Amino acid sequence: MSGINQRIADYVAGTDTPHKVYAARFGVSPGVFSNILRGKRRIMSDEVVKLAEALGVSVGYLLGEDDQTA
Repeated sequence: MSGINQRIADYVAGTDTPHKVYAARFGVSPGVFSNILRGKRRIMSDEVVKLAEALGVSVGYLLGEDDQTA
């Protein structure tokens, strides 16, 4: 699994928010979001900002540049 997918999965696993809520915020189906969490779907560069906003974390966190989520 790529670094960004793993960071997303780790972050989501550490929250009480259901996956379907994050999927809706990101604008994808729960199945697609599940594929992201399992590393079965790659994150395109133009999706990183939208995904960070959906999760409530910084882009730097998703890219592994920051250990802080915000």
